[in-house]
Amino acid sequence: MVSGYLLACITILVWGLVVIPVKATRTPGHLGIAISMPAGVLGLIVAALLFHTPMPKLDEMVSLRGLLLVLSGIFQFPLGTILYYEAIRCSDVSEAVPVTRLKTIFVVALAALLAIDQVTWLLVAACLVGIAGAFILVRPSAAPEGQPRPPLARGILFALLAAVSWALGDVFMRLVLDHFAPAAATLLSLVCGAAVYLVILGIKGLLPQVLRMPRRDKWLYATHGILSFAIGYLTFYAAMQQIGVVAASILTSTWPAISFVVGLALYRESISLRKIIGFSLLMGSVFLLVAGR
Repeated sequence: MVSGYLLACITILVWGLVVIPVKATRTPGHLGIAISMPAGVLGLIVAALLFHTPMPKLDEMVSLRGLLLVLSGIFQFPLGTILYYEAIRCSDVSEAVPVTRLKTIFVVALAALLAIDQVTWLLVAACLVGIAGAFILVRPSAAPEGQPRPPLARGILFALLAAVSWALGDVFMRLVLDHFAPAAATLLSLVCGAAVYLVILGIKGLLPQVLRMPRRDKWLYATHGILSFAIGYLTFYAAMQQIGVVAASILTSTWPAISFVVGLALYRESISLRKIIGFSLLMGSVFLLVAGR
């Protein structure tokens, strides 16, 4: 049990810091993920070999569990990560990243619906606090007199969609972790997600653009892939197997605290009372969720 919490802490640190290489890129995320996913696959292959991880047999993959594993890979990696890339490229890290933590609320709702976990009044309160925090965080500041009110940032919409996609990926993965080892499940789900996405890029004729990416961006996206996919997700799924999907999601949802500080310290993003209140409510929802356990 304790090791599950330690694994979650590793995930928190890794996911909080990977915002740095993504923010430094100039190539759009829908192209960059074609580099980061294969890089993550290579890292996971190395991990599987080091830990002598047994791989599922063919009949195990051609089943409902295999389908859930494939769907988890698609929602978690290409779809969720593209939305995340675009969220932090289109808006402040200190605004977009915390909004993705609404993923925990979606996980709680799905877990209750599928009877994976028990819902208490504290969990309901945490959901309401999280929604309030997100609303305050993304509420546009008042425009100067005589000027139109600025529209809601596109990055916030991307962040919300990423939260939904990641929540679906988490729940689907939890349903198969009783049968697959975390390293095998992470590797296979990432391979499926990467394969589907690379085929789509090929059909749309975008693969040449991936190959023409600046070398610097290729290295940055590869760094993100190894850190986030090969390390972050592996430790996250291992923690999920030990302490459950809701507890793992709750704990790892605190990683925006690290990204929030990174956004303020490295990128000199503005800080305001609105951001502080919104961020505090979002993080407060995490602590209420923990109390609800």
